[in-house]
Amino acid sequence: MTRRWYAFASVIVLAMVLVALPLNGAAFAKRQITIAHYMLDVYNKQLDTVIARYQKSHPDVDVKYITIPSEEYHTWHLTQLAGGDPPDIMQNNWGAEDFRKGLIVSLDEFISTTNPYTGKIWKDMFEPGSLDGFVSTDPITRKLIGIPVNWSSFAFFYNKDVFKKLGLEPPKTWVQWFGMAEKLKGAGYVPQGATFTGGPEVWSVGYIEGTMWQSWVPKFDVLQPNGQVDLNELVRAIQLDLIKVDDPQFQSPYKFLKEWSQYWQAGAVGATEHERLWTTGKAALYMAGSWMLQSIEENKERGFDYGIFVFPDITRETSPYATGSTCRPGEAGITWTIPTATVKRGTIDAAIDFLQFMTAPENATILEEAYSMPPVIKGVEPANPKIKAFVAPDANPKIGLSLTGPFGDMKFKNMQLLLSGGLTMDKFMQTLGREMKRAAEQLARENNWTSQNNWGAPGK
Repeated sequence: MTRRWYAFASVIVLAMVLVALPLNGAAFAKRQITIAHYMLDVYNKQLDTVIARYQKSHPDVDVKYITIPSEEYHTWHLTQLAGGDPPDIMQNNWGAEDFRKGLIVSLDEFISTTNPYTGKIWKDMFEPGSLDGFVSTDPITRKLIGIPVNWSSFAFFYNKDVFKKLGLEPPKTWVQWFGMAEKLKGAGYVPQGATFTGGPEVWSVGYIEGTMWQSWVPKFDVLQPNGQVDLNELVRAIQLDLIKVDDPQFQSPYKFLKEWSQYWQAGAVGATEHERLWTTGKAALYMAGSWMLQSIEENKERGFDYGIFVFPDITRETSPYATGSTCRPGEAGITWTIPTATVKRGTIDAAIDFLQFMTAPENATILEEAYSMPPVIKGVEPANPKIKAFVAPDANPKIGLSLTGPFGDMKFKNMQLLLSGGLTMDKFMQTLGREMKRAAEQLARENNWTSQNNWGAPGK
């Protein structure tokens, strides 16, 4: 066979290959996945490093990210999901609501598979119980809907110099905390620089509720028993009048909050300078998250050494409703979810693969440098050793008064009025009870939960 014939045959084969390929060049295009988060520049340097590592071994995938300011992110993420064209992976702390609306997908089928970057079952890479405690779940089907990478917790920062001067020790119980606060107050210090505009003091309410209402869990957790009161079970309890506003146990978290607030500075409800009150030595305590460590250590106004202690135990000495297991304040930190749109556009496999790569310890360690939060992935050590003081709780709240968004806004505003003296406890409880019933009725109507279908419980 002549050389000319070989050349001719080669041309024919090449032509056949070219004809088989799409004319638009799609076969040569990279697959693209987009990530959205609100960590801003604090996070992007480390994310760039992890993406570069991923793309080196996955040249066919182009990974992009979008950074949205935290104060704008919730509205932006809702708009993106509703519009049907959101990023493939989204940082999302509102997953339960999104899942009920069908806007994000369950990750159950993926979490039990082998992570190709570790050779281990993916769910086994997380600290024991962390998926249950960190990830939002649907109240009916109990689906895993997000991948957490750290624990967003907060604690008390205290002035060691003041404590040494007054002979004080970090309290382990709230009886000790209140005794300590009295001594600080008597010595002329503001016991705690605080605010009730948002942040740890506000976030603590759900954990105080969870601690003081724990004994209710067995009688409310009856539709799909799993050790906690799910949303439909809470609606059922409200509609059957199992929760009464004149019950001292129902009132106990809010009376505790009122007592605690007496040791905050004047005007704490609307305060914005509470941190400075502590850094300048006027307040002995300041409550903050682990993510504040760097700014606290770099603050030149602080002329004293500081220590950290966790949210003390609420014991029967403080409340007859305490059960001995305090729900320490904290929640999922950075949690990643995948929108339903990712499945529709055919990029879910690439999105899952990148999440598995991101959560492999060597990559999660790189990202941890930007988090300043306790990691939940085994083998990842916090960049700052002091982060270890912000431990995940032994018990997460199994019940709380969390219903609709408007109800939460109403509850928050009325707690502000209660703490500032604008509402009496009786008036606060009356308003809370009335709006609680309205919110329960709304949820029952929207989800078709009735006594006839046992509030939507599976198999009933």
